[in-house]
Amino acid sequence: MYRFLKIAFRMSLLLLTTGCSLSPSHFREYVPSTAAEQSTSVREVSSQEKKEIYVYVCGCVKHPDVYRLPAAARAVDAVKAAGGFTKEADQEAWNLALPLEDGMQIDIPSVQEASAVDLAAGQTDTKDGRININTASEEELHTLPGIGQSRAKEIITYRESHGSFSSIEDIKNVSGIGDGIFTKIKEHITVS
Repeated sequence: MYRFLKIAFRMSLLLLTTGCSLSPSHFREYVPSTAAEQSTSVREVSSQEKKEIYVYVCGCVKHPDVYRLPAAARAVDAVKAAGGFTKEADQEAWNLALPLEDGMQIDIPSVQEASAVDLAAGQTDTKDGRININTASEEELHTLPGIGQSRAKEIITYRESHGSFSSIEDIKNVSGIGDGIFTKIKEHITVS
């Protein structure tokens, strides 16, 4: 995240000093490979622009960048758009079936980085891949759909002041997590 903020700050300074502005043409676009998907008319493309999202893919991928993807894209689509994994990538760090949201960051860690996080967090993931919201680190919570850095911090703050969650539904007591967010994460979380 720090790396992204640093890049964003530098780009802002560059844009302010040169008077330039970013347009959607500055972002890489994931283009489907089948001929049927490529033969859309201009009118269809205009209506599809409303159904697109921008996702920042970084870390151990071949071409880290911001990508424009269809609104129904999954994490696997973002990784493919970025050229796939590098040799160092921990290919199991992300749930590749995860639905994406506009503005999301997919940071693929190396095997070493993922091992360090697992050791520091005491391996809070369960064997079925769900995240234990009572013991998960901020980084782990941030991998949940709809949970950004600030919501992850809110979860930890709530947990520290109120104690462990007794059920997954208790996460709705955290500020900013309502029924909508809960619906997105309930299959990915557990308590123990």
